[in-house]
Amino acid sequence: MPASSTESKKSANAIILFGIKNCNTVKKAQAWLDQNFVAYEFHDYKKQGVEKEVLEKAMHKYGWEKIVNKSGLTWRKLPESEKNKVTDSASALRLMEANSSVVIITK
Repeated sequence: MPASSTESKKSANAIILFGIKNCNTVKKAQAWLDQNFVAYEFHDYKKQGVEKEVLEKAMHKYGWEKIVNKSGLTWRKLPESEKNKVTDSASALRLMEANSSVVIITK
């Protein structure tokens, strides 16, 4: 059965793909996962939010600089005063908790 089926995406061993539904990068990732029959569950963090523990784990693994999407529309729309406050993991966490659309988890 193809990985695009709901049943295989809900598998107990499925990975969780965090992202925003309309993001082109997320769409590419979903297409790759489907084409390679990788079971996954999609978590739309714009609608569902992101747990603090997930953000902390991602920041620990990749660094907060890789988790805050500074090229996205949400970041660009922030006032300079807000952008300037993001200087470390604690301030990045506060921003991401308030604006889940600014989260990007990449390598």
